[in-house]
Amino acid sequence: RVSKNYRSVIRACMEEMHQVAIAAKDPACSHRFSSQVSILSAMELIWNLCEILFIEVAPAGPLLLHLLDWVRLHVCEVDNLLADVLGSENPRKHESFWKL
Repeated sequence: RVSKNYRSVIRACMEEMHQVAIAAKDPACSHRFSSQVSILSAMELIWNLCEILFIEVAPAGPLLLHLLDWVRLHVCEVDNLLADVLGSENPRKHESFWKL
């Protein structure tokens, strides 16, 4: 619960900094806030993955489902790649099978 609250605080900070970056008149200031948003985004992403792997106690099956959800949320091309691989004649021989 504490970990999820922490991630919520990180997301709230990201949203606020994003709004400040948009509203900034000075391009250097805007760039600085945008950089901080990127750093916070990476922190939240890594924290969420650590939360799934180390904090949430789950057997292997549900753990795999949580990891798949995490990948779908954070790696945009997964759904397109999945459709491409599964739509091929022989998915196991598709060049992107192991990448997927």
